[in-house]
Amino acid sequence: MEEILSLQTDSLMEMNIHSLSLVCQYLGIPFNPLFFSDLNADIKEIHASDDWGLVTAKAVKADEYWNPPGGKNFYDPAKYKRQQIRLRFLTVHLKEYNQQRVPFVPGLSILDVMMFNNLAEIHHMLDNYKLESLSYEGRKQQTLS
Repeated sequence: MEEILSLQTDSLMEMNIHSLSLVCQYLGIPFNPLFFSDLNADIKEIHASDDWGLVTAKAVKADEYWNPPGGKNFYDPAKYKRQQIRLRFLTVHLKEYNQQRVPFVPGLSILDVMMFNNLAEIHHMLDNYKLESLSYEGRKQQTLS
């Protein structure tokens, strides 16, 4: 935390990149940030809220787009299928851990997890998720762990 907060900047973007870089370095996760403004993405194609993911995925030549599960209600899977991009939803299963307070508050931040868990415990938590796709017919959920 001290190293994260040591950065002297007025830029929220710089602070975010700095903190994400340090967190990923600690966790052993590769971190290669891309900036939407550098992608030359065609934002004229954006006509609906789910178009941002599609335009971004196309700009980086991705064949999958992952989103938190809250987007299931407004993403159109058929739109992604037409562009040959697999639309998936990532649900993390947050394990309760000792936060040194009661009651446990889930989903605070990775920094909270790092303060109260060792590296092996954190990796176990990061591996505890479910990845789902929506079918293109009728928008039914399919679990694809």
